[in-house]
Parts: sequence; structure tokens; C-alpha cells
Amino acid sequence: GEPVPAGVSGELYVGGAQVARGYLNRDELTAERFVADRFSEEPGARMYRTGDLGRWLSDGTIEYQGRNDGQVKIRGFRIELGEIEARLLIYPGVREAVVAVREGEGTKRLVAYYTCTAGTGSIEAMSLREHVQAGLPEYMVPAAYVVMERLPLTPNGKVDRRALPEPSAQSYAARKYEPPQGEVEEAIARVWGEVLKVESVGRNDNFFQLGGHSLLVVRVINRLRPRCPAITPMDLFRHQTVVAFAALIERLRCASDVAHAVALRAGSDDAALFMIHDGAGDLMYAPALADALDLDMAIYALPSPNDPREIPGDIPSIAARLLRMIGAVRPAGPYRFVGHCFGGVIAYEIARQLLEAGESVLFLGLLDSAHRSMVSKAPSSRSLDRIDVKGVLRQIEDHFGVHSTQMREARQLAASAGTWREMLERARQRDLLPPRYRDADFAEIERDIAVRNAYLSAWLQYRPEPIGLPVHLYIASEETRHSEENHHVSDLGWSDAVGLRHLAIDRVGGDHFSMLQPPHLHGLARELRDALAGRDRRAAAGDPSSRA
Repeated sequence: GEPVPAGVSGELYVGGAQVARGYLNRDELTAERFVADRFSEEPGARMYRTGDLGRWLSDGTIEYQGRNDGQVKIRGFRIELGEIEARLLIYPGVREAVVAVREGEGTKRLVAYYTCTAGTGSIEAMSLREHVQAGLPEYMVPAAYVVMERLPLTPNGKVDRRALPEPSAQSYAARKYEPPQGEVEEAIARVWGEVLKVESVGRNDNFFQLGGHSLLVVRVINRLRPRCPAITPMDLFRHQTVVAFAALIERLRCASDVAHAVALRAGSDDAALFMIHDGAGDLMYAPALADALDLDMAIYALPSPNDPREIPGDIPSIAARLLRMIGAVRPAGPYRFVGHCFGGVIAYEIARQLLEAGESVLFLGLLDSAHRSMVSKAPSSRSLDRIDVKGVLRQIEDHFGVHSTQMREARQLAASAGTWREMLERARQRDLLPPRYRDADFAEIERDIAVRNAYLSAWLQYRPEPIGLPVHLYIASEETRHSEENHHVSDLGWSDAVGLRHLAIDRVGGDHFSMLQPPHLHGLARELRDALAGRDRRAAAGDPSSRA
């Protein structure tokens, strides 16, 4: 109900003498849509709420952004279908376009339907995808593109979304089909087809262009891990085609651990940026953040062991293990480090050990990383089979982000379960497990809990020593906005450990997880770019605080 600045989306209201009196014999709808015009001096003046979204551009024109009743939510992102449709309509040869959400097997995907102007030849799905991708974020890019002679209409002349057909295999942005070669490629193509609900997958097809996303990545990895235990979700982000992913599996030779740094981006050799895994052993955030940074520097990711028995019992030993990976690709500094959550704590200890050895550290960034004083008590060391059902449910809720509504239903279902496996099976039958575990076996879930518990135990034992190096702490604003009166919350407990003089705090958009996803990811990347550039300028000028 308030005016918005230029560039900010808002709902369009129409005022003036031409506004109609209302809807015939529909008083409730009239009251909802025809509202008082508080910007007019005329008594009784009204405005009409159009339900259209738009924004002022700098040249004074209004850009149409779709309908406010066309908003959907997919994988946590709010999406305006009209904005995607508007992007499709400016592609040469597209006459009409509508975007719908198709749902199946617990996942949602965007599907675009369009008609062509007379005389236009066929428009390839890949061309349309690349056009949409050039103007919108990745999460708004449809997975499939269905060409139709005409769009189905209701008797009122509106698009009948329920009559839109399911997309065929030809509707996906696939490369020219080339059959998989060899047992590994065939296995990968089969799993991708089952997970993505695509009839045929060629060896050059791209997982994400076929409609894949981060939650489905985990399903794929879970299904392929029996063939090669060393693969991680991040591997699929870096090797997105069947042929590339198969080649990676062949190279790993099904080793028990990926004991090397993973190159995310090539760049200048004068200093590298290393990204550290989190307390779940995950590096899912690293590829997207590396791309968003768009810096001329080499960027590496440092993975965790897949086997919890191979995780050292204390943080100095965990850091020493990662230092061996670092030394294999960068034997000497200067170095830069970024870590999310528990990864920030490991990054701090890595920097401490490097400084102690006389190496140069240019940058240390902690992404919503808490000091040990902010972490809850240590987990039980007992076997999961002997942990009570309520305790396991609490662990899953804390570790894997299951929402409270689902957990209440899961607790009711599990009330009579004798073991955690019985409880998990009942939760799976009712589709109450987090998406990443819908296809996982019990051993996979148990492994993940064991990994998190191993890192949490090490975290609680760690007492960081002051290192005299500036620490850049990026705090998710949605986590702390109601807790500013508590300085331990507002600095996540780090000021007592490192001293306020060495602590630079930045608030970034989103919560602990969404800060690493669009649209908040881009704001975080901008803050990191500025900080990295500032440190380098001071180093070039000879500022002693910028190096060991």
C-alpha cells in the first residue's frame, strides 16, 4: 500500500476519473479490488488494484513483471511465473507463453508452454533455455519447453492450466542424442532418467539443463555411491554431463576418500582462495559462491572424508589434514580462506597453523560461523540403535532442517517404534524425511549423523587462540535481527576469542542456509569481493596488518 522507489517491484493501482464503479452484483470483490485513493484530493476517490506487478525503470517507463497471483514457491525460492513468461515473449518467433509448475515424486519443476508466430520454424528448447538463463536467475529457468499449436483456454478465454500436457522427452534442453557408452555411463544415464523423470539421457546431456537441482543431486549421489563411495554431491556440480561424470568415477577408481583439493576456478597464481567444508562434510555452497565471486584468482574446495571413522578427533588435526591438500596445490603462500559454519572454525585453525609456520595469510572469512561457546552440548556417543526415538528425531530436526509441522507428525507416527530404523521407515512412508533422504538407505542417514557428530565433538573441544589477523565475519541477518542485545549472538561469540580490534562484522541477507543461495548469494559475493580487493590493496601498499 505504499509507493516504492524506482527499480523496486510493486503492485499496480489505477486511479483517476476512468476507474469503474465496481463489479456488478459482487460487493465483496468490489470492496477487495476498489480501494480508497488516499493520493487524490477528490472526496470518495478510489483506485483499482490490478493484481499486476511492475517497477519503474530509470527512463520513466514501467516494466511489467507478471501477476501477483502467479507467485509460486519452489525449493524455497519465491518465483513470479509472469516474469518468466515476459522473458519468453521477447524471444523472436514466440507468440504466446505460459509457465506452469509440474509436480511429481515430491519435486516441483517449471515447464514453459509456448506458441509460435506464423512462418516461424521450430525453436529448440536449448535456445529458449539459454535466452531465459541470460536474463533470469538459475532457479527461475524452466526445465522443459513445450511447443503447441494453440494454448488450451477456459470458456472465459483464460489459459486452462489444468489442460496443459506433460512435457515429452523432446521438450528438455538436451543436446543431440548420443547413447551412453560403457557400463558406467549407462548406469549414470539410467539413474538420471529415473530421478529426473526423463525418458532417455544421452552421454552429452547436462544434468541441470534436464531439470536437475541441488536436492536431486543428493538423490543421484545416493544411488550411485554403491558403485563408487568416493563421489560427493559437489562432484556433480563440477562434472555436469554423463560423459564427464563417468570419467570422474573412473579416475577415482572407487577410492574410500577424496584426499585432494578440488579446483573450482582457474586464475591468477599469486594467491589462491580455499573454501572449507561445513560441519556436515558438505561443500554444496562452494561451486555457486566461486562462480558468483567472479574473481581472477584460483579457487579450490577442500572436501571432508566420506567415512566418519577417518575424521580426526580434534580441530588442529582436521586442519592439518586439509593443510596437506593445500600443500599439494600451493606449497607456499600467500593464502586466502573462506568457510561456512563449522568450515569457518577450521579455516581459523588452518590460518593459525600457517602463521605459526611463517606463511602469509591475506584473508580469513567466516560465513555465519559460531564460536564453540555458541554451540549446543555434545552428542551422545552411544550407538544409534540404542538412542531413544525422540533423541533421533531431535537430531534429524537439528541437523537436517526438517520443519516443525513435519516433525510433529513424525513423532506421532514414531510413538510406538522400537528402534530408530522403524521410526525412519514410518517417516519415509509418509514422505516426512528431508528430500535428500527420500531415496537414501538407513546406512547413508546413519553415516551423515555420525559425520556431523564427529565434527560437533571436535568443535566443542576447540579453544581458538588469538592470531593477530583480521577476521571477516559474515552473519546471516535473519538469524540475529531479534538478538542484538546479546553481544555473543551479535558477533557469534568471536569477540572474546580474537578481540574486537581484529574482528570485522558484516550483516548479509538471508538465514544460515539461504545466505548461500540466490538472491542473497549475490550480496554475500559482493561483500567478499570488496573485502578481498581491500586486503590486496593494503598488501600491495605494504600494510603489515595484511600479512603474517
